[in-house]
Amino acid sequence: MKVREFIKNLNEMTDEELVKEEKDLKSELFKLRFQTVTNQLENPLKLREIKRSIARVKTAVKDREIRKLKEEGKHISLSNKSRSKRKA
Repeated sequence: MKVREFIKNLNEMTDEELVKEEKDLKSELFKLRFQTVTNQLENPLKLREIKRSIARVKTAVKDREIRKLKEEGKHISLSNKSRSKRKA
């Protein structure tokens, strides 16, 4: 599947479908890694494709979360790191 088609499909999916897609892709990645270890992987580039697809799904999920928070008028923190200052 081409990238543009994949992204278009992601935008049309529901939240539950996105979660299921992510689980399916992670399962596929596990299988491919197992094939790599046993020297049975025919196309090593498939690993990269799957990793990028997982990243696209995660990005779509995060974008939806941010959009929902903006609609609710809540403050959005994009960083998981604390911003506290260190004592010298």
